[in-house]
Amino acid sequence: MATGKRSLPGLGLMGAAVVALALIQAPQSSAADERSGDAGALATSYVGDTCSYSDNKSCLYLHYNSYDPTYLRPRGACHMSSRTMTNHWGVVQGTEIVRYVFRTYNATSYCNYASGSGVALVNDAASYFNDDCVRYQVYSGTSGQGGSHILSSGSKGPLNSSVLNTNESHYRRGTCS
Repeated sequence: MATGKRSLPGLGLMGAAVVALALIQAPQSSAADERSGDAGALATSYVGDTCSYSDNKSCLYLHYNSYDPTYLRPRGACHMSSRTMTNHWGVVQGTEIVRYVFRTYNATSYCNYASGSGVALVNDAASYFNDDCVRYQVYSGTSGQGGSHILSSGSKGPLNSSVLNTNESHYRRGTCS
């Protein structure tokens, strides 16, 4: 009696159908599971502010909601940043997973509307305000891959269709003088 792996044709029509059905119904691991490894063993924190300026001025604000032409600015919760972020999902730092999210901040900031607060940053940004002295480039893929939108210093508005709700990374381009 021969042993070993059976090929799909050796299973017959009924066996092939069962294998195909099992593959279709098999649970798929999410991108988050793949990126975080054994997430159950790690503590998770949620960060909405990666801006290094103490007054949260001169930052890039990525907003959960669309740009509002009535008020001439984006509205809703935002994620503030003053650095390159190669993965909007987050990072693993030692024994902790740091997830990037949108947050609502005080009334003097550009992020003072509750809509979207606590929602994950990855693949959910709709508009922006670049209050930094340099340009940023938002990408649809991690590590600067995929479609992109260049955000000039001082500009604000809706994200273009290349990255609208498909944002996965952004890069800070240049230095302030």
